[in-house]
Amino acid sequence: MALPDFQRYKVNYLYYLAHMDNMPSIHEHGLLSHNRAHSGGFVRQDIADQNVIALRAEKLVLGRPLHDYVPLYFTPKGPMLYRRQEMQNDIAILCLDSELLLEEGVVFSDGNAASLYTKFFADVANLDRLDWNCIRNEWWNQFEYGRRKRCAEVLAPDRIPFERIARIIVRTEGTRHRLKGILQERRAFRQIAPEVQPKWYFNVQHH
Repeated sequence: MALPDFQRYKVNYLYYLAHMDNMPSIHEHGLLSHNRAHSGGFVRQDIADQNVIALRAEKLVLGRPLHDYVPLYFTPKGPMLYRRQEMQNDIAILCLDSELLLEEGVVFSDGNAASLYTKFFADVANLDRLDWNCIRNEWWNQFEYGRRKRCAEVLAPDRIPFERIARIIVRTEGTRHRLKGILQERRAFRQIAPEVQPKWYFNVQHH
């Protein structure tokens, strides 16, 4: 059964990194695939590496363009967030229920989906193919191919509704206040109060 798989690997949430400027659109339209978000003009700030985007544009996953999926991670504290340390105060970590893994059309990978060496799976029984030590560790560079493995993804086709977001994490009290204002303005505050969790982010040293 699927439930023991989630328990065994402690997959409590799946994670999406969102720039604050995109939160109004995310509330209105949900989390969208790259193709839907960009064709609809819904992206105000793209935090993705443009070289990686170009690689992903060429990739097919089980017969569908990779850009037709919404990408989620098994951990938020990975290479993507590390590369964007200078803007961490503008990035919200959206936590989604891991039950998304069971939905039709959802696939997951054992590493960065853009990599030629990454494999894709549709059955949660294959969660054991992921390097959980690398995913769970504070850092990934002591693992062979750790950068790729740490970026293991869950790919949901097309769109995930805003209502599937269970928690919203931010780095500072100032960011929490700003995001609370964005959500209240759009009457989206419901029971999803943003939480300040600095440890979910990288500790940037200012000199």
